[in-house]
Amino acid sequence: MIRENRFPPLEHLDLSAVSDNSEHLERITPNRLIDFIAEARPDLIIAIQDMGNQGGKYMLKLHLHLLDLMKHPEKAMGKSTDYAPKKEMVQATCDQCGKSWPVPKDSPSIDKCPFCGQ
Repeated sequence: MIRENRFPPLEHLDLSAVSDNSEHLERITPNRLIDFIAEARPDLIIAIQDMGNQGGKYMLKLHLHLLDLMKHPEKAMGKSTDYAPKKEMVQATCDQCGKSWPVPKDSPSIDKCPFCGQ
């Protein structure tokens, strides 16, 4: 994966829960990412470190890729499957927070935003 600059498949992860905290996500440095991976998979970090500069550059690219997916979770979710909704969907937008989400076209009126609760 490192030699080919491929990232692990993340389509199964729903990152929308963290996308609202983008200013805090920037605090996750490449070094902290390495620490997280080392704690979970020490063998993986050893393999990456054994790649030398190429492994270091890969970790920097992986860090940027993960930040981008956390800030824009629709990118990861859009790659996942060939899912087609059974009903025709439209975008609902909250007047309070401005966030949008898909809802069935024939759904009853929406009384609460799933993001801000207003």
